[in-house]
Amino acid sequence: MSTSGARERADRAKTSILESWDQLAEDWDRWTPVVNRWFAPASRHLISSLGLRPGERVVEFAAGSGGFTPDLSRAVGPSGHVLATDGAPGMARLAARNARRDRLENVEVVPMDGERPDLPQDSFDAVTCRQGLMFFPRPAETLRAWRDLLRPGGRIAFSAFSAPARNAFLVRPAEVLSRWAHPEGGPPEPPDAPGPFRLSRPGEAASLLAGAGLVDVRVISVDCPLELPDLGTLVSFYHMILGGIVEDLSPDESRRAWDEVAERCAGFVTPEGVRAPCELVVAAGRRGPSGRSPVPSRAGLN
Repeated sequence: MSTSGARERADRAKTSILESWDQLAEDWDRWTPVVNRWFAPASRHLISSLGLRPGERVVEFAAGSGGFTPDLSRAVGPSGHVLATDGAPGMARLAARNARRDRLENVEVVPMDGERPDLPQDSFDAVTCRQGLMFFPRPAETLRAWRDLLRPGGRIAFSAFSAPARNAFLVRPAEVLSRWAHPEGGPPEPPDAPGPFRLSRPGEAASLLAGAGLVDVRVISVDCPLELPDLGTLVSFYHMILGGIVEDLSPDESRRAWDEVAERCAGFVTPEGVRAPCELVVAAGRRGPSGRSPVPSRAGLN
């Protein structure tokens, strides 16, 4: 495919993803307490990797309805500033509402294209993104744009899902629903298509950060099992995040598809409740002290 054709495909994917998240905004926001507990181990590593200090300025991309934003607000303190952004207007609206509700006076929320942020260069101490970069069609370009926002020595840290084999919580129900939606098999996804596992290939996250000119690149794996009280609650969560896959099925087919999801995911149930396997990676790097982008080396990337 030509460069222009690839860019057009990426732009279509971007529009579709943002529209989907915009439609999902209200439902996603209602699940914020669950999502925050789920991602809490990775969130702590993100905060640690960013090394935020009181008074610093941080920009958050793909902030959604603001689930991670209070953590950033506390880290930089009253004298700091958090700019929370999302490309889906509905998500940004809810994030602004939630920031007002929680009286986060050091937080500003704006809708913004995270790939092409309309922000001054060399103006932030840190850039972060929790579980969003894998949905960006052009993550390499995006990280270069984020690097340019950093002051010399500034940090970037993001989280994303690791390999599918480590994330049965999502793979198992998605396989069932996709088979019902496309019984004859759908077209294969391009390996670089945006989606949950876009950054899961070994070395991918580290390579992207190094390719953006960052130094001191580190990537760690974080166990983040999805824990819920019972199977019914888990299936309800799946309805919210995966329901679009089977939205064109008949009511009877849809019921049977969801029954199979419950059956396939019954193995996640423990005596204490549901514990569905999930692993994230937290990747971080730093802009060099000169502000210039060094020639990246692949040595030591994993």
